[in-house]
Amino acid sequence: MKQYTFTHNNANSGLNIYKLKLVDQSGDFQWSQSTYINTLLNATNQNVSLYPNPSNSIVNISFKDIVLENYTITVQDLQGKVISSNDILDANSSQISFDVNTLDKGIYVVKVSNEFGVIAIKKFTKI
Repeated sequence: MKQYTFTHNNANSGLNIYKLKLVDQSGDFQWSQSTYINTLLNATNQNVSLYPNPSNSIVNISFKDIVLENYTITVQDLQGKVISSNDILDANSSQISFDVNTLDKGIYVVKVSNEFGVIAIKKFTKI
């Protein structure tokens, strides 16, 4: 079995679908299974900010030039344990806030995701 690599330098932001057309020596062909690559994380992570950081009460997530509908905000500890998960439906705001008062002091990971996968990952410190 041969292995192939390909770099798509101008991939669209979001979900990209790739297939290989497999052609044998007689000219007969078949298509490979689809492979899905989500490039939205790289494109949007820089347009998502989290502040204040560190915080002891409220953390804000701000979205710059991003329209998100039907997404989930998940807070995890550094071991990957989900501390909270909130579905946000039809958000019209470029910012959301969440309360971190009940969290223990430490470092946490916030993931913003939608039906295509994780679109932003940020860390914050609870003091």
